[in-house]
Amino acid sequence: ELERRGREDDLESVHAAMEMRLQVDFFEARDVWLDSPAVGSRGETSEGLLDIERYRTRCFEIATQFLAIFKASSSYKQCGGNSELTASLSLLSLWTSRRIQIFLSSLQRNLHKVADTATLRDVLDSTLFFSTSMGRIGADFQSLLPPIFESRLVSIISGVWTSAVAELEKTLKICRETGVAGPLYTDAIPAMENSVDTDENIRTPLPPRQLLSLPPMARFLNSYLEGLNEIRRCLLVGTFTPLRLEVDNIVDKVKTVLLANERAVLTPGLKGESGKLREVAKEMKDLFEMCVEPYCRMSLEVALGLFESKPVEEDVEEPTEEELPQTQPDTDTKEENEQDQLQDLPKTEETTNEQTEIEQPMEKEDSVVSQEQKQTETLE
Repeated sequence: ELERRGREDDLESVHAAMEMRLQVDFFEARDVWLDSPAVGSRGETSEGLLDIERYRTRCFEIATQFLAIFKASSSYKQCGGNSELTASLSLLSLWTSRRIQIFLSSLQRNLHKVADTATLRDVLDSTLFFSTSMGRIGADFQSLLPPIFESRLVSIISGVWTSAVAELEKTLKICRETGVAGPLYTDAIPAMENSVDTDENIRTPLPPRQLLSLPPMARFLNSYLEGLNEIRRCLLVGTFTPLRLEVDNIVDKVKTVLLANERAVLTPGLKGESGKLREVAKEMKDLFEMCVEPYCRMSLEVALGLFESKPVEEDVEEPTEEELPQTQPDTDTKEENEQDQLQDLPKTEETTNEQTEIEQPMEKEDSVVSQEQKQTETLE
């Protein structure tokens, strides 16, 4: 009996080892199929971004095939009264974890090739769909995606703003070295005051029209707004603080460029239109600090959806006791009102009589004065 039981145990262990070997061979063959390029592809996917949809479909098919063949979803074994997953299910878990890590590493490595936020948004949507599909077999990895996409979004926006600062610095340097102030200003558009204020019914701040007289600063602001448009296409919550820090960094860089330009034009021996260059440099620096900087910060808050224009609340006065509507007026109050109106009538008559009495002696005095004047004229 003991020998028979020992032989059965040996056979079960052999069968378990053979099944484990079949599972390993299954995953190895599927790995080769998963890493192979799609039929008819030109190699653009391997060189650029991963074909996320193809990768998602194949991973999900491999997992469902494994569960259907080896019945890992319903296979458990009792050991010491505690239920444990079988080796087949643990092997599936190890394989899915490894493939997800490979996918995320490849995604992070190739994501730097994305140059605009619209494409970044498409990649994010495809990756989220991939994650939810894998969640059906307990392999949801959505929590691992935000750090990858947030850092790439901040780098895209930072690149747009940094290139705008470099363009501004380049323009100022060329005009300073050649001694020409014409490209730095224009008199066609007069400056308007208080153009940064927002209307009560408009959430987006109005652009400062004073910048139209300074084309280099206007071009910088256009590039800055272009970066904000990129933010709106793929807005992620975790990027709010990094973007604010990036705005602080850009503002400091612009201030440094404008200060260096002002110091450079103040040096003696400057060629060309030195006076106009110094005037424009001071005007550009003051305008950036008073107008452009607050506008940039306000625009960022609007792009993030955090700026709210406060509506004007009308002051509604509470009705007093006298203004309260009386639904059922009393008869006593009506009689009192009628008596008051009757009392007012004789008073008006008395006042008119008094006025006539005052006017009559005035007329008598005028007649006496006129008679005296006539007597003096006759005597003369």
